[in-house]
This record gives sequence, C-alpha cells and structure tokens, in this order.
Amino acid sequence: MRISRRTFLASSALVVSGPRALAQTLPSTQPTTRKLGWAVVGLGSLSRGQLLPALAKTTHSRLAAVVTGSPEKDRAVARQYKLDASHCYSYETFDRMRDDADVDVVYIVLPNSMHAEYTLRAATIGKHVFCEKPMAVSVAECRQMIEACAAAKRKLSIAYRMLYEPNLIEARRLCRDGAIGKVTSITSVFGFNIGAFGGWRLNRKMSGGGPLMDIGIYSINAARFVTGEEPTEVTAKIQAAPDDARFKEVEAAMDFTLKFPGGALATCRTAYNASLGTSLRITGERGWINLTPAFMYGGNLLSCSRDGGAVEWLTKPYVNGFAAEIDDFSQCVMDDKPSRTPGEEGLRDMLVIEALYRAAAEGNVVRL
Repeated sequence: MRISRRTFLASSALVVSGPRALAQTLPSTQPTTRKLGWAVVGLGSLSRGQLLPALAKTTHSRLAAVVTGSPEKDRAVARQYKLDASHCYSYETFDRMRDDADVDVVYIVLPNSMHAEYTLRAATIGKHVFCEKPMAVSVAECRQMIEACAAAKRKLSIAYRMLYEPNLIEARRLCRDGAIGKVTSITSVFGFNIGAFGGWRLNRKMSGGGPLMDIGIYSINAARFVTGEEPTEVTAKIQAAPDDARFKEVEAAMDFTLKFPGGALATCRTAYNASLGTSLRITGERGWINLTPAFMYGGNLLSCSRDGGAVEWLTKPYVNGFAAEIDDFSQCVMDDKPSRTPGEEGLRDMLVIEALYRAAAEGNVVRL
C-alpha cells in the first residue's frame, strides 16, 4: 500500500499523542469516495454545454484532461475547470496520455466517423473507453472496437443517456410488469429542422448518415429497451429533398418499422427537416404508456392509462442523465463489473441501422 507524506506524519504523531489521538485518527468505517479521472476528447457544444458541467456534479468521476484541435477552447476550458496545461492534449499528442496517470477513462465526443479510430487508440494506451452514440459508422467498426478493448483488457461503454432516464426506466418497468398487457405497438418520432450549416452531421463521410444515425437511434434503442427484444425484420423509406442544399449527402427524413418477436411493431419517423419533437407511445392490449417529450435532456413527461381508466401522470423527478451515465461507468471500472451499456449494445443498434439503410435502398423487408 502506498503511504502519502500526510498519512505518514499523521500516523507518526500517534506515538507521542497516545490512545486518545489514535481513536481520533483511525480511518472511518465509511467507504471512501474515489474519483476516476476522465479525459474528454472533443470540445464541441455537447462537451462544453453538457458533459463538462455534468462531470463537475458527479460523485465518482472528475475531469482529468481534455483533447481538442482548438487552442482557444483548450485555454478556455482549462481556465474554467482549473486544469493544468500538462493535461491539455491535441489530437496529435493524444497518445501521450499513455503516461498520464491521472487519466483512467477516455470519453470520445467526436464526429461519428472518428469513434472507432480514437477507441482503438485509447485502448492501445491502456485507457477505458466511454464513447458517444452512435458507436461507429458501421457494424465492422463496432466489432473492431469491442475486440480492441477486450484485447487490451479495458472496458468499453456507449453513451446511451436515455437508459438512465427515470421516465424511460419506469416505462420499461410498467411494460415488464404487464401494466398495459401484452405490448402490441410502439410509435416514436424524433425530428428537428437542422440549420443550413449543420456541420459534420450533414457530411456523410463524417456522420455515416443523416437523422437516423443522430436522433432516430433514440427510437430504435428505446423500442429495444422497453420490449427487451431484438427486432427480427425492418422496413424503411427515405424522404429525399433534392431541392434542399442541406441534404445533398444525407437523408432529410426516414420512416421505418421494427418488428419484434413478441408481436410488437414499432413505427418510427426521424427528420432533419421537420420540427417533430420527441415522443414514445407504447400501446398494449389493456392500455397505453406515453412519453411526450421523450428524449430531451430534461422536462420529459410520463403518463399511462390502464384498462380504459383515467390518465395517470407518473413523471419521475429529474436526473442529469449525463452525470448518471458517467458515474455509473466509473463505478463499473472501480468494481470491475459489466456496464449497463457495453459495446455490444452499440453494435446491436448499428446492426439495425445498417438493415434500415439496406431496406430503404432495396425497397424490401430486411430480416435480421
């Protein structure tokens, strides 16, 4: 056991202070709170607006380093979060984190096409990996990421914030407990009108696709989550917008269906050209569950009706999903336990996404 100078001096004082001092300085029987060091890779709006503030509110995690290509962002974040310049890296110096003992976990918050590269690099330098969704831009890349982290004996988890959202968790519990009977259908939408300068999200090479990859994945993941099943077949139809310069490379919108082995059919729509909002409705043989909004950072609402009865408002207290998922992964690393959202979870969504794009291209049902 490593003994710090402070611990050594405190224990040495017992020799001259006697039993009373011993009783006062013995360690508490309460478990100590350890904080793992996180390096945030990419300082875009999500990182600066949500993730860094969330990290500051966690119990088991702390900001230990940042990686960015912008010296201005680097300096601003370092000042705000009192981060020493020695823990500020560029993409070129990323691999030097191998020797940074303060960094335990690398959180990849980069364009989708960069997820696989930086996961592999993080595993190579011996760091655990927490990666934004979608996990990657192909099934093949997802599998490479899982294999690389397994080979390095490092944990890999995907940032599915909604799986820590109390209202979605409660909706799943209601489904599992049979509150509305057998689930027969799920309807979900998520769409907004993206700006003319949507950045990398409108670049197929960087994003891997349009709204399906970015926000349609919420509907896919939620349907899988509440049913506890994997879809067996899918259909999809892409809405093109040939006269809209925003959508030269990616789809403007997509309508799609997921059929589950238990009989439920999920009907979904995602869009970058319409303000659809976010919603999830689960219908069963004896009632329904409704989340509207469903996938926002806060303000999600949950209601339910059973056996034709009155509407019950079951909305749960707000939880910061970013802080919850970050702390959960830190505990998984410290306790060496499986993550709630491992790489395999991201792979399963990507299998569905690839099938949906294939179904849209072929105009046929695609079986998984």
